[in-house]
Amino acid sequence: MKLWIFGLCAFFLVLPSCADGSGGDKFYVAAPSELADEFPSVFEQVLEDSGLRVEAGSASSDSGYTLHAIQGRGRRVRVWGQNVPLSAREAEACDLGDEARPAPNRFLVSVEPRSPLGGKQRAAELAIWLADEISAAGFTTSADYVGCTSR
Repeated sequence: MKLWIFGLCAFFLVLPSCADGSGGDKFYVAAPSELADEFPSVFEQVLEDSGLRVEAGSASSDSGYTLHAIQGRGRRVRVWGQNVPLSAREAEACDLGDEARPAPNRFLVSVEPRSPLGGKQRAAELAIWLADEISAAGFTTSADYVGCTSR
């Protein structure tokens, strides 16, 4: 009996670690210049509306560049969103200076399953819903990264 209980406990402790994050969905968000500063708060609200627990943070460099990172967790998934990092060459091509920095209006969103029991399906469904909600808020979503389109 004790061995059966131990085995059952071990199963439920190890089960969440089986979801290694592979098989997740991701998409990119392009924000119009006038909405770029609003994306983090819009994204947080969309995550809250989906029932996830949201944690957000940002960090600014001495040069004034700000990296936003937002995480939503729960319901067998983890969602992560952040500015797309730009190399110095990419920043220069976008007329954003000549040093590496986070893109002010380009974001990456990834949705990863955290449980092998329905997690992949939930992640795929949530990624579609998130992209739809973000698009409805005035942002452009794409499965592929879109670099600078206007300067």
